[in-house]
Amino acid sequence: MASLTINTPIDKLPGVGKVRAEQLSRLGISTARDLIYHFPRAYENRADVHTLANAVFDFPQSFILTVATSPVSVKLKNRLTMMKFRAFDDSGSCEIIFFNSPYIKDVFQVGASFRFYCKPVLNKKRILTLTNPKYEPYAEGIALEDLVPLYPLTEGLSSKLIDKLIRSTIDEILTTVEDPLPESIRLGNGLCTLSYAIRNIHYPSSVEALRSASRRLAFDEMLIFGLGIYSGKKNRQKTGGLKFNPCDLKKLTALLPYELTNSQKQTINDIYKDTVISTKNGDGPAMARIIVGDV
Repeated sequence: MASLTINTPIDKLPGVGKVRAEQLSRLGISTARDLIYHFPRAYENRADVHTLANAVFDFPQSFILTVATSPVSVKLKNRLTMMKFRAFDDSGSCEIIFFNSPYIKDVFQVGASFRFYCKPVLNKKRILTLTNPKYEPYAEGIALEDLVPLYPLTEGLSSKLIDKLIRSTIDEILTTVEDPLPESIRLGNGLCTLSYAIRNIHYPSSVEALRSASRRLAFDEMLIFGLGIYSGKKNRQKTGGLKFNPCDLKKLTALLPYELTNSQKQTINDIYKDTVISTKNGDGPAMARIIVGDV
């Protein structure tokens, strides 16, 4: 397979077929560049680890727990099934529940440890309960991500799937992405490199790394916007404004059932000047105005 570049069509990426490409296109993703610029909408702070005894109810947080009992399946109404088991830490124990997830009986083995993330609640029996928590195997010495990205989604695509696609694409092409910002401007404004920004906007190594990445990407966005405004202004100056023939504005104002304010009169005069007086020789600049308020 040919090496991937930032311009590689999305359907040429590993793991992306026709159906997946159509789903991604609904998110405006048609190339590898679109994919790595599909930034998270938020992050889960899974480094916020609590003990069960110090759980904050109805607030998402993490727990490092050990499985105490094997998952048991319970049939509910409307063809729903519930898998439940107990887990513990040094401060206490809780009940963990998953709905319509029969596969978890093979995931949670007694004695295994996991990092769970969800909002803890007290059930009707006053038992601390974690319902459908996100989970990751946990062991001493194994690093887990503190800030986990959440992506804008569309039907058929999960945040986990997009995360997988972005991670593999970044690993493949990020070293080939050139930084368009001159180093003098980058260093002069205290900005990180583009490759650092892209990697850390998706997978921040720390809160500070996320701030640095966000600042660089915001700078790029505003720079492009500013250059676009400047370019548009230069083009308007080159092409000149559209010429209108002189007219008697009193005929227009006489039709109005009210008297114009001074600001409204000034605005009309300014527009008349731009479109009639300044362009009478065909060499005046194009008008560029935004009219707001009651004028």
